[in-house]
Formats: sequence, C-alpha cells, structure tokens
Amino acid sequence: MKKTGKPKNYGASVPQEVQGIADVRDRAYKLSNDLMGAYDDVTPFGQELRERWYPFWSFQETNLRAYYQAIRNMANSETVTSKVGKKIIGAAARKAPFMVLRVAGRGTVIFYGFKAATLVFNWLFFDDEEEDLPEYVRSQTHITLGRDKNGNVRYFSRIGTSTDVLEWFGADQVDVDILDVLHNRKTPAEVAKEWPLRIVNKVYSGMNPFIKGTFEVPLGQSLFPKVEQPRKIRDRWRYLFQTYGFEKEYDALSGKPGRPYLESRVGQLALYKAEPGASAYYFIIEQKYKYLRKLGKPTGYSEGGRVDALRNFKRALKYKDEVAAERYLGEYIAMGGRPAGVKQSLLRMAPLGGMTKAERAGFYDSLSADDLERLEKATNYYETTLLGNQ
Repeated sequence: MKKTGKPKNYGASVPQEVQGIADVRDRAYKLSNDLMGAYDDVTPFGQELRERWYPFWSFQETNLRAYYQAIRNMANSETVTSKVGKKIIGAAARKAPFMVLRVAGRGTVIFYGFKAATLVFNWLFFDDEEEDLPEYVRSQTHITLGRDKNGNVRYFSRIGTSTDVLEWFGADQVDVDILDVLHNRKTPAEVAKEWPLRIVNKVYSGMNPFIKGTFEVPLGQSLFPKVEQPRKIRDRWRYLFQTYGFEKEYDALSGKPGRPYLESRVGQLALYKAEPGASAYYFIIEQKYKYLRKLGKPTGYSEGGRVDALRNFKRALKYKDEVAAERYLGEYIAMGGRPAGVKQSLLRMAPLGGMTKAERAGFYDSLSADDLERLEKATNYYETTLLGNQ
C-alpha cells in the first residue's frame, strides 16, 4: 500500500472502509483485524447474544462476515472479472451465467480447497489410519499423522475456519454424504432431511451450557450432539463437571473406569488420538440400530442402578481396570444381578448382538464391501478391547 495506495486484495474487509482510512498503517491494521475476526466490531445484537445466550458468538459472527466479504471481494476483483471477461467476450447472452459459475466455483475452493488437500494427503499416506478415525473426525478438516506405540491413530482436527461457516448451512459433511449415498447407506432424500437438522444442532451446540442444563438435567437427557437423538444423562454430577470441562477430573476422583488420568488429559494436549477399530465398531452399531428401526424393532436403552453398575463393569473390562471391575460387579450382584445377566449383556455388545438369525442375515446382505471390512474390524475390537482380551 505504501507503493500503490491499495493492497493486492482486500481479504475480508470492505474496500470503501479501508480506503477511507488516511494512515496506511491503520489500513493495514484494519485488513489484518477483519481477516482474523474483528471481535471489537461485533454488532450490538451479537454482543447481547454472546453475553447471555451464545458464549462464543463473537467468533461465529466475525467468521461468517469474513467469508462473506472475502467471496464478495473476489467477485468484484478486477483480476478475476477480467479473466472471466476474456472467456465470454463475443459469446451469446445465454453464456453470461458462466461468470456466476466461475465466482461460485472459486468460492467453493475457498471452503473446500484445503479440506480436499488434506483428504488427498490422508488417503495417500495414511489410508488405513484414516479408516480407524470416527466419522465425526473424518467429516471435519483434519490431518492424520500415523499411529502411536499403542496403535492409536494420531490426528489434528478442526483446521481452519471454513468448516464453522459450512456448519451454518449444513454443508460441512458433503464428502461424507456423497460416500454414504454411493455406498447405499443413505438415500439422497435422507441426506436432504439431515441438512436442516445439522443447522439446528449447530445453533444448539453453541448455546450457553447453563441455559441448556436448566432443562436437560430435569429431563435427564442431553440433546448434544444431535437434538433428534437425545442421550440419557446417566450421571448428573458428571454432566455438571462436563459443563465446565472437568469430566476427566471427575472420573479420576470418583474412580470411574477409563484411561489413566495423565494419558486422557495431558496426553492429548498436543495431538488427538483415536482407538483402532473403535470407529468401525460404533459405525456398525449405528448401522445395526438403523436397520432394526426400519424393521420396526425398538432400540432403546434400559435404566436403573443395576444397569449402570453393569455398564461401568464393562467399561472396566475395556480398560483392564481390575479394581473398578470388581467394584462394579459387586454393586451389580448386590442389587440382585445374576451371572447370566452379565453374560447376556456381554453378548449383546457384539456387533451383531441382539439380532435374530434372520435379522443378522438381512443386515449382512445390506452391507457394502467397505462395510464388511468394518464389520471384521468391529468384531476384532469387540473380542479384544471391549472384552478386555478375555
């Protein structure tokens, strides 16, 4: 700007506002501030929203505004329009929409370009590891970085800010949606129904946790991460600690079965990790429940202290925590539980557990080749990890 009076591009800033500033250093500040997210320029409505209802609204508002203005600037760019102009000079009037397509295409690159690049990187170098990541991780922009010494997949997630913008339109999982349709896991109509729900989930997930807690705790159900699939709050004290981000500390102090505290909390400060086979297991379980619901078979959960004790016993098996396993098995027996109930519960945890022979055959036939590989991984995960290698 010292040389020409104008920047090479206006990024996420309004050109007129930038050029209306006399000092070139203040212009540079304006450009940088808008691009990073001008928290000092949140609207009065946004300030009220973040104060009472939506704690992290400042980022959402500035991020949306930055992408909107960046695309608008690109559409108004002399460089872009001149290149497009060369393409359409002499063309008939019906060819004019090409400019719109060009700008829309470049806008798509802004949102999906980096995600596409990370997808290619992950597939080329860590294809097997990518398959072991949970679906919610694979749907986000992330970089896979191999495995640790225990076979867990290491990854960085939530890279960049375009995913947050796309979530407001339900379009953050387009690549996953395409694969689901191609593999006959979902129909286009089912995907279309999910998009509005994703927007609702996006709004709900950002709401003040104390507001959510006022009706979630009395109901005993959490609507996160999917409002259409409420989850039972089995431990209300843990739910409250989780509201403040201290669920790991609560688990450690209360003796809940799980990974060692330092491994679960400190060990993931730099990198996130995913257990091998876990994503395949929970994927198959989700597909199984979906299949059973289509048959009109209920897939709910049982309640009660005995059920919770048995659930914690099974978690203790998974993490090879003998002390916790003995404790919760004792609680289960003390509340009237029987050894046969333990065996039945463990068998129902199997990927095809709880299904009749005919249901298993029908479900098996509904799986694609990739899903059959997942079923094999899921079975191995059940037999080794969930049963504690016993």
